[in-house]
Amino acid sequence: MSKLRTDYQNVIDELDEAINNDQPYLSRDLLEHLQPVAQKNSLVKAFFSDNAERLEKLKEDIGRVDELLHSLNSDEGWKEASKSSRVTVHFQKPEGSPFLMTKAETLFETNLADLPDMFVKVMSLFNENDLMPKWFPMGVMKGNECIHQESKFVKVIQPLIKLPFPISGVIGPRETLVVGRGYDMSERKAVAIAVNPMEAGETLGSFTAPEVPKGFTRITMIGAYYFELTPKGIVFKLLQQLDLKSNIIPTPLMNWIAKGAMPNEFISQIRSRVKKYEGSKWEERVLANPKFYDEIKQRLTATLEKEYGMSTIALAKEEAESAALARKNSKRSLRRSMSKLSKRISRTASMPFGKKKTQSEPVPEPIPEPEPEPEPVEKGAADFAMDGAMAVIDAVSAVVDLGRKAAITVAPSLKEKYPIMFKDLEELTPSR
Repeated sequence: MSKLRTDYQNVIDELDEAINNDQPYLSRDLLEHLQPVAQKNSLVKAFFSDNAERLEKLKEDIGRVDELLHSLNSDEGWKEASKSSRVTVHFQKPEGSPFLMTKAETLFETNLADLPDMFVKVMSLFNENDLMPKWFPMGVMKGNECIHQESKFVKVIQPLIKLPFPISGVIGPRETLVVGRGYDMSERKAVAIAVNPMEAGETLGSFTAPEVPKGFTRITMIGAYYFELTPKGIVFKLLQQLDLKSNIIPTPLMNWIAKGAMPNEFISQIRSRVKKYEGSKWEERVLANPKFYDEIKQRLTATLEKEYGMSTIALAKEEAESAALARKNSKRSLRRSMSKLSKRISRTASMPFGKKKTQSEPVPEPIPEPEPEPEPVEKGAADFAMDGAMAVIDAVSAVVDLGRKAAITVAPSLKEKYPIMFKDLEELTPSR
């Protein structure tokens, strides 16, 4: 076999694997490499002929991903609904639908070295679909089972929704069928999951979507989840559009919830679960499925090392560890300062009413001014806490002194009756 034939066979094998792994852009790059010789090389020509339908589907997938990424990453057509330090929400009204499409974005901060691990933490919340009811907002999701798996990254999911009381009294249980299609773009340091509805009788491979279960109403759910690795952490974005198929809830109210409470609560629940990942059911699932999660981590790690270099990643990890140690020491310092502050306040509170410090208390010697004079040091949390407490103590002391001054001004006889209380106010005794 000639070297040229071997080279083309290697590219064909890579393309075949990329298609099977739902890697649209890697597949496109490999496809573009083969297309110029599709009519000249017999091996490539045979591959194109035997996989015509498959390659056509690949082109459709690439088009869908292009459109999805444009919606996620472009500001065109979007209006800002809210913005906080953690979550930004935008919305738009799709043509032909009364319901808003919302887009929310947040950042899971971490260092370069820990990006693959953080990615797996966030990703597992969506990949382990049957656990989603445990964190889905307001506890309205009662089930989320996979009823068909077409490939590694393509599933048919059946979410079951029951709204909280008293709304559940007028709006019965809801159900939907959605195709969750994952796109591995690890060469771009990203993964996207598109969520689209299925109607009864619609097919996916050998699967045919069933009829609506008895007692349920089938709703429409459209969305997407996007994860991208950046030097600052994992950027997470979501798209959502929901039609509950109900005339009870006014459309304006649904749209108000869609661009407010819904995306903010969704992001809040994700952040909470990621924070509590260690020892969770999601960690158990990840550890039990190393073939899937380790493969993703290895791809992402290789991409990061290629782009940033191993030395840069190692340095980022060292800096993160140093920062974590500094924060730990700062917390210890703060606890010590607060302990000292508590004791000082306790001693002050136990002093006789209005008593000033006596000469028996140790007076620190004056500290000579250093040469050269040091630069001002920014105050930390402990310093501000101490300053605040001392300001309160000084204010209380000033109020007490003012009260004693007012008392002997109005009733000078109090000074003779209670000499100890007014001993240090001798000069304020009103002249007769």
